Amino acid sequence: MKRVIITSLFFLISACSPHKVHTSEQLLLEKVQTAIKTQNADPLSERDYDRISFYISEGKNHWIDLYPRLNKKPFLGMTSFQEGLNISMAYALSENPEETLKFIDGSNVGEICGVPFIEPTDDEIQAYYVKTRTALITHGTSRQWGKKCLSVLEDTVNPLHPSQD
Repeated sequence: MKRVIITSLFFLISACSPHKVHTSEQLLLEKVQTAIKTQNADPLSERDYDRISFYISEGKNHWIDLYPRLNKKPFLGMTSFQEGLNISMAYALSENPEETLKFIDGSNVGEICGVPFIEPTDDEIQAYYVKTRTALITHGTSRQWGKKCLSVLEDTVNPLHPSQD
């Protein structure tokens, strides 16, 4: 009985602690924000860049919002990350079209709104097309670049799959 009470008190005290508990995602976000402020991305590892791409792909607002900053110094030296950044945004488009469309412009609409994947299978293209098209129609066509993005997606996929019409 004593053990149960002590354990319960421990968890209660821990929950009331003024110290903030950081997740690995929060720590990485702070690391990226520091790199932006100091213009030094050297502390970021390849694994960090992979995780950044993953979080963007999930459609998380705070990661998508970093997109314009991640396209500039000090992140330009990481070529593989730069090459995959628009692919991550393309995945984010189906997860969070409202936020992703804020960063679409004439210079990236073809890459993000098309099918920018490296050697995709027909099934991958079809799954991406259906999910992204649905997200754009449901949530994105009212945004400035929403209709253009949908048009680019359809123009990219339809020649590959003429039966979609």
